[in-house]
Amino acid sequence: MPESLVQRRMPELDFWRGLAIASVLLYHAIYWSCSSQPNRFAEWLTQSTVYGWLGVNLFFVLSGFLITGILLDSKGRPGYFRSFYGRRARRIIPAYLLCLVLLSLFQMVSIGGLLRAVTFTANYDLLPAARSYAPFWSLSVEEQFYLAWPAIVLLAGRRTLTGICLAVCLSEPLLRFIASVHGGGLYDGLIIHGTPFVADSLGLGALGALHFRSRWAGRGSSTLLSSGLALVACVVFLVGYPHGLLHRAHPIGAALQVVPFNLFFAAVIFASVGRKPQVLSGNITRPVRALGDISYGLYLYHLIVFSIYDRLLPAETYFGRFGALLVRALVCATASIVMAWISRWKFEEFFLRRKTAQQARSGALSASKTDARHRAPDEASPPPRLEPNANGEGV
Repeated sequence: MPESLVQRRMPELDFWRGLAIASVLLYHAIYWSCSSQPNRFAEWLTQSTVYGWLGVNLFFVLSGFLITGILLDSKGRPGYFRSFYGRRARRIIPAYLLCLVLLSLFQMVSIGGLLRAVTFTANYDLLPAARSYAPFWSLSVEEQFYLAWPAIVLLAGRRTLTGICLAVCLSEPLLRFIASVHGGGLYDGLIIHGTPFVADSLGLGALGALHFRSRWAGRGSSTLLSSGLALVACVVFLVGYPHGLLHRAHPIGAALQVVPFNLFFAAVIFASVGRKPQVLSGNITRPVRALGDISYGLYLYHLIVFSIYDRLLPAETYFGRFGALLVRALVCATASIVMAWISRWKFEEFFLRRKTAQQARSGALSASKTDARHRAPDEASPPPRLEPNANGEGV
C-alpha cells in the first residue's frame, strides 16, 4: 500500500541528496577550478568530475517528488498555503540570509547580485549585476516553483495534475530545441537556467509523488516504473549520443542533454522508495546521508569557502599545481562541511524547533478544547504529539 512506501522519514532519499551535493562539491573543487592537468592521472581525475553539475538536476527531481508529496498530503487541510509557505520560509530563509551577510562582508557580490538574490531572480539577467553568486540560480528556480506549484496542486485533480506533469516533461525538450535553433545564441543562458526551460526535472519528480499516492503504488509497480524510466533513459542517450547529445552548442544537446540523466535520477529515486534497499539506510552509507542532512547549507556556503581560501593562499605551492588543487579541494571541502554542519544543527535548527514547539502547544490547546466537549470531566488530556520534520525539508 502507498502508506508503507511513502513515509515521514525516508533515509534512502537522504542518500541521494548527499550524493547530489557531493558531486556538485567535487565539480566545483576540481573540474571547475582547473583547465589543464600535468599528467594522465590528473586529467582522468579532473574529467571524472565533469558531470558533477548534474547533482543540481538530481536535487530538482528530488524536490519535485518531495514538495509535490507534501502538497498532496496536506491538500484539503486547513491552512494549506500558510503551512506550506511557513515551513519553506523557516527552512530556507535563515541560512539564505546568513549566506547573503557573508557574501556582503567578503564583497563577493555586487548590489545587483544582492538584488537578484533577494528577489529570487538569479537565474535571469533581468537585473544588471557586476558580480553574482553561482549557487543562487538553482535556488531561484526552486523558489519560483514554490510560488506557482501549490496553487496548481490545490486546484487540479489527480488526473489533471498528472496531465500537467506529463505535458511539462514532454514539452520542455521541444522548447529548448526551438530556442536553440531560432534563438541565435540569445537564449543560451535561459536554456540552462530559466525555470520554463528546466522544469521537466521537477515534473518527473512530481509524477513519482502522484504514482506513490495512487492505487497502483506498490513494490512491483514501482520496480516496473523505475525499469521503464531507466530503459527510456538508455534509449535516449544511445540514440542522441551520435547527434551531439552531450554538447549544448548543438540543438540536440540543448534539447536532450539532461533528459536521460533526469530519467535515470527519477528511476533510482522511485526504485529506492519502492524497494527500500537496506544498503541506502545502513551504516555503510551513513556518511553520504550525513551530507544529505546538511546539503542545503553545504550548497550555499562551499563557494564562499573556496573564494576565501583563494584570497589567502597562492594558487601553487610546493605540492605542484595539481597537488595544490587537491590540497585546496580537501581543505575547502572539510571546512565547508564543518560550516554547513554548524549552520544546520546550531543555527537553522533553532528556527525549526521553535516553530515545532509552538505548533505542539497550539495543537495541544486545540485538542484539549475539542476533547472537553466529548469526554467525562475526570478523563486526562492526551499528551501533545510532536510531528517530525518531513524528508522534503531543505535542498
